[in-house]
Amino acid sequence: RRFFFARHVAAIDHFNRFNFASLSLLNLGQLATYIISFLFSGATAFFMIGFETVDPEVSGLAFTYCFLVPYFLGIVSQLAIMTNHAFTSLERLLELCSARIPSEAWPKGAGFEDATPAPTDWPLKGAIEFQDVQL
Repeated sequence: RRFFFARHVAAIDHFNRFNFASLSLLNLGQLATYIISFLFSGATAFFMIGFETVDPEVSGLAFTYCFLVPYFLGIVSQLAIMTNHAFTSLERLLELCSARIPSEAWPKGAGFEDATPAPTDWPLKGAIEFQDVQL
């Protein structure tokens, strides 16, 4: 019983290490996006405040884009990292399907129907019979 519990805990720890690394990568991408968007918004605000000849419509549009662009940059960074994870999973699947990983032997013949038939004394149906059972 302790063996199974120890094996389970070891497997969970192994999973948590990779899960932590994956989530850390996502958070790093979001942090980089927030820094880029802060610099972008700061430069736009400096440009809008520095020039007095900017129309109110243009400044309103610029500030609106300053709020929308960081949001979409965050989505793009998450999609890029998720795409990277998806390609990693695809690589593992292709490796499992490659010739380097041995697979089970296919039965002789064209399919399972052509495989060796069951012996003649093989039962056609089964049943469970209880004898001397008490509750």
